[in-house]
Amino acid sequence: MKLKRISIYLLTCLSLSLASCSKISFDLPKGEQGIQGVQGERGEQGRDGRNGLSAYELWKEALKNRSIEWRGGNSVADFFLYLKGRDGKNGVNGKDGKDGRNGRDGADGSIGTNGLSAYELWKQQVGQGLIYNPKKPSQLWAKSQVSEADFWHFLMGAKGQDGRDGINGKNGKDGVNGSKGKDGANGLSAYELWKQELVARYKGKDPIRDPKTGEVWSLKEDSLDDFFRYLRGRDGKDGKDGKDGKDGKKGADGRPTPPGTKGEDVIIIEGKPNVIAQYSIQSRSEYITPKGVLYKVYGKDGELAPKAIVKGLPGLEPNKTYTANDKGEFVIPMADLPFSDKISFGCVKSVTVNGESLASAENTYVPNKFLYKFSINNSMKFVYSDILKGSYDLKIKRSPQKEWERMPVYFQTSETRLNAYLISDHRNPHSFVLDEKGNKIVKHFSMDYNGSYVVPSRPLIKSKRVPKDITKFWDGKPKYYLCDFNFGSFPGLIKEALILEVPPIQYAPRIKSLVVKSLKKTETGIHYFESLRGEVDTSDIDFKRLYSVYKRDFSNFATGQKILFPPLTDEEVKNYKLKVYFNFREGGITHDVQALAKQATMADPTFKALLPYVGSYSHVDFNWSSSSGLVYGVAWEPDRTGGTLKYAPNGRDFLVTFQQNKFPNLKPVSVTYED
Repeated sequence: MKLKRISIYLLTCLSLSLASCSKISFDLPKGEQGIQGVQGERGEQGRDGRNGLSAYELWKEALKNRSIEWRGGNSVADFFLYLKGRDGKNGVNGKDGKDGRNGRDGADGSIGTNGLSAYELWKQQVGQGLIYNPKKPSQLWAKSQVSEADFWHFLMGAKGQDGRDGINGKNGKDGVNGSKGKDGANGLSAYELWKQELVARYKGKDPIRDPKTGEVWSLKEDSLDDFFRYLRGRDGKDGKDGKDGKDGKKGADGRPTPPGTKGEDVIIIEGKPNVIAQYSIQSRSEYITPKGVLYKVYGKDGELAPKAIVKGLPGLEPNKTYTANDKGEFVIPMADLPFSDKISFGCVKSVTVNGESLASAENTYVPNKFLYKFSINNSMKFVYSDILKGSYDLKIKRSPQKEWERMPVYFQTSETRLNAYLISDHRNPHSFVLDEKGNKIVKHFSMDYNGSYVVPSRPLIKSKRVPKDITKFWDGKPKYYLCDFNFGSFPGLIKEALILEVPPIQYAPRIKSLVVKSLKKTETGIHYFESLRGEVDTSDIDFKRLYSVYKRDFSNFATGQKILFPPLTDEEVKNYKLKVYFNFREGGITHDVQALAKQATMADPTFKALLPYVGSYSHVDFNWSSSSGLVYGVAWEPDRTGGTLKYAPNGRDFLVTFQQNKFPNLKPVSVTYED
């Protein structure tokens, strides 16, 4: 029952603290009495008193002033952690179990129960039906509302009643206004309330007691530190002694589990040396790394054995010898690993540790090497401005009788990328271009193994349609790269697998002029034109540097495949069709118009569209895919110079707005109206 009184008092303190934040009003003094005149004006209401600080706010100030010691954060959650009691002492360890075959140690005793926080005490007492709703004093607090948010809602307490209005002066001749009300008194903080209660209840029947000892709290211990010490819960009880450990089961013998499943830990067998293969990915039972397989050597005492000499491993040549480093480790290179349908498992014929040679325990596994093959098919193309998508594939073979399988995705790491070395001649893979220091110029193209795409950075051709913040452009030289595929964990680097041409790219053309005709209105009140005609500006398009997403040349070279991108021919450029769109989106209404009455081409850039709405976004389509051209799909850098076709400020003319500050070299689109 003492615990109940303490916890209820604690919650009451916190409730009062937070309730002090409510608005306070006061009666105003009466105005001076006049002689039956016009009713006097009401006096101004006094200012609210300052809010009292909550326990949490006091705690944060104490942290800031370093008057209490706490190494955690200062959130509400950290406050509750601070208030929790210390962990109970660990229980005495259970007695050791009888010796079994490689048994596990007995489990530690369970940790003592933590002391209850203020929130936990409140939650417990709500469940016991001991807490009333401060906003509805006659009703118990609902047992279903016990979240931390409900706790803080409970602590806010009931809303204080509004203060009464000041009494109006009697009617008189223009009575004097009532004087300004006094400022409200400051609310007491939780700490101040606690100090008052400590004194008031000290000699009574229910004094404040130490929650840890039950003794009456001393009047001398009334500092802020003492207040926080009071708020902290009791220490948890000591944990019970752990039960005696059961006899251990026999551990894993080192035989591999199937690839793709979780690998088991191998038990070290004392009395003999142990040579244990180390997982590269234990969750998948994989051992292979680009360098080979790592091993650890243990002496007969079960300790790592630096400089141990290992000879006669399962599946390898009998005289093949390896020497451990200072950590007791060595690596079997990929080239030395077996490639067999039989599992290479058993003992090592000779392990020499400190001059003594012994056969190892029968728990050594030597995995097969992987065979792999890499291929790129003929579907690679630029589907977006910089994304080269298609199909490249890496397959592995684990043993002679097993089928080729696609490299598991879990081998891929964040290192997966393309190392692209700039070369001057695609016919000579080693015609590397060097920087000023004589180093090869290399770029790192990102790639996605699952999606089968790479993202080279295409150089940008300079034009007046380029935003002013772009300053780096194509230097006019073709860009060929010799590419190494870096697959991270395995198989690592596949060198010189691809020669790739990365062609330059241009910004899509923009609308130059519009002639709109016959303004009309829909039944819903939206203005539209019966038709419009216009022209696309192609004045600074480099017609010799247009590249189709479909037009590319595939061939092979000594170690891989080559992909080149020839530009469109003059005839192909001439027939290239452009899409001009007018897209309306407003008030839930969508209205898209494409200029199909007459479609623009590079040879004839004029177009005509029917029934476009005023307020439409007007632009040349910049879809990067083949849909951007009906004959030869060109991957453009998207046109950002389109704008909204709308009324001019004078309310009579029309214009097309665009980000002119970002494109200072561009003129506004010319718009002419015809009846």
